[in-house]
Amino acid sequence: MRASPAVGVGGMYATGTHVDDVVRTAAMIPSLFRQQIWKLTPVEEKGTGKYYSISLMDGANHEPWFWSSIGDKPQPESPVILSTDREGKVTWRVTPLDNGVKDAYT
Repeated sequence: MRASPAVGVGGMYATGTHVDDVVRTAAMIPSLFRQQIWKLTPVEEKGTGKYYSISLMDGANHEPWFWSSIGDKPQPESPVILSTDREGKVTWRVTPLDNGVKDAYT
């Protein structure tokens, strides 16, 4: 699963604007700062990877919005969405991306 559209270079950040909407990439500009801060909560370790649940940290007074998928099971080419459904949240393998961009992850 990936943010839509996928990008391969720095300068673009995962951005969530509404619950049940696709997580997109956007440049870091003042009007989007609060929609680009994510909390990664460790869930488990499998083999060589660490898995996390990811939620938006926008400072608003609402239920947490988690990275989730459309449908019952994640599909590799499906977009990531924001959801309040704790049962439907997906765990994500997050690893540093060695592309010369500071704090880049895949």
